[in-house]
Formats: sequence, structure tokens, C-alpha cells
Amino acid sequence: MSLPYFQQGVKLADHTTFRIGGPAAAFYIARTPQEVLEAASKADGKGLPWQVIGHGSNILAADSGYNGAIISFRDLTPPRLTEELRVTVSGGLPLSQLVRFYGDNGLAGVEDLAGIPGTVGGAIAGNAGAYGMAIGGLVESALLMDRNGDMRRCPGSELIFSYRTSSIRAAGEVLLEATMSATRDEPASVKARIEARLAERWQKHPDPSQIGTAGSYFKNPASDEGGRMAAGRLIEQAGCSGLKVGGAMLWQKHANIIVTEGRAMAGHVLELADRMAEKVRKTSGVNLIPEVVYLG
Repeated sequence: MSLPYFQQGVKLADHTTFRIGGPAAAFYIARTPQEVLEAASKADGKGLPWQVIGHGSNILAADSGYNGAIISFRDLTPPRLTEELRVTVSGGLPLSQLVRFYGDNGLAGVEDLAGIPGTVGGAIAGNAGAYGMAIGGLVESALLMDRNGDMRRCPGSELIFSYRTSSIRAAGEVLLEATMSATRDEPASVKARIEARLAERWQKHPDPSQIGTAGSYFKNPASDEGGRMAAGRLIEQAGCSGLKVGGAMLWQKHANIIVTEGRAMAGHVLELADRMAEKVRKTSGVNLIPEVVYLG
């Protein structure tokens, strides 16, 4: 179906960090929240299903592609800081730039997110976090677009954040903009903490700009004690080290990370993940749930 506003036949492999995925029926890069709204409206007008993605860092796209419109939200508009220490940021801004903005302005709160790829919108919808913190706790309000293309502004207290998800994701809504809290600190201190987190992260995580990956594949499952078990440790204990299917394999420094090489396909990743989950199920009785979102 022709949709002039969009490009046709764009391979999702070129727009996901796994570097996997067939063509989308229609593809558009939106640079502002208004462009996201307009693109969704045009797709609806043609009867095409649509999905909004960021940089594709937590996505496994199907080998057959997506029979609908993909709207890639990439907004480089700098965040805005108020005198009340509130940061308003576009959902299409890279999360790394939000972390840098906090550091440059002597604002504490997001240091633990340093090194997590993707956009602010994806991070908030998935309640991204590390080292025991999650971004949802900083969200004071959000401008959302629902599946009908209608906008609403919602207080953070109504967004129902939980481990690696939120009501935003559950409802299939799109985060266009968020206002977040912050606290004052010395810029040098904030930047030092950011650099320390980055150093820790790159010791065990592959660089998605160099290696095909979507980061941690499975969520850390809940434990009987009320905390979380490390999925990577369960995978190691299940004897998964060295597993490989086609061009998909486990990252040698972190068992919960799948990386790709050569002509890797989504089918390879899915089969490898199934093998990992089955081994963990047999050895520990734990059911692993994917954190990576399948798009197809």
C-alpha cells in the first residue's frame, strides 16, 4: 500500500541494535512529538497498523519484517530545566543525552542509567533501571499518545510503574514528553558517578554500536524472598555457556546477553533463547520472561 509520507521497504535490520529484521511496509523518522502524531494519523488513514520505536535497542524484529508502519521517534531537542529543578524532555531524545544533561547541570538522579541505550520514551515505558533504581521513580508527569492518536497529560503517580514495565507499555501508548525530578549536586561529583557507572557497564556489556545485541534478553525473575534473582547467573548455572544457534550466541562476559554475527536471523535468536529458557526451567524450575520485545 502506497503511503507517500513514509518510505517503503526499509529494512528493520538497519534500525535495530540486533541488526536483524526484514522490511517494514512503511517507515518514517519523526523528529518531533507533532510528527509522531501526524505519522500515526496518516497510517490510520490508510488502515495500516503502526508502532513507534526509538533506536531499536530493545527490539527483535521478525525476519519477515513488519506489515505496517514503523515510526522511529528521534528528537534531538535539548531538555529544559526549570527553577524548581524539573527537567522536561522529549520521548525521542537518546537516554545518554539526558544523562549528560543532568551531569552538565549538576543534577543528580539518573547516574545509574549511564550506558543504557535507547530513547527516553522507551526507557520510561519499560521502566529501565540498574543498580536497584528505575527511571519511573523520577517521572512527575508525561504527555502520552494513545492508540487512537489522542493525547493526554498524566501525573507520574498514575503510570503504574513496576519491574521493567509500566501502564504506558501495557496500554500500547507512546510517551511524547516527560517531566522529571532532580536534585542539586556538584557537576564534578555527578559526572564522576556517571563515568564510574559507564566503566562498570562496559566491563561486561558489549558495545551495541559495534556488536549486534539488545542487551539483557530476559528479565531478572522474582525470588521467594521478595527480591530479584540474576537471570544471567541462572543461565550460567544451567550450563548455557557456549550455546550458539546460527549467527546468535551468548556474550562471553554476561550469560543473559545474546549477540549476533554474520547473517544472524530472528529465528536464530528465538531458538537460542528458547534453549536457554528450557535449560533454566529444568535446572532451577524458574520461567524466564523476555525483556526484549518481539516486533513482527
